[in-house]
Amino acid sequence: MFSFNHFWFVNGTQYFINSG
Repeated sequence: MFSFNHFWFVNGTQYFINSG
């Protein structure tokens, strides 16, 4: 997983991953 905020785009959908 990410240890920082990261924007991830997949199939045209935006996800915001915040694990840290």
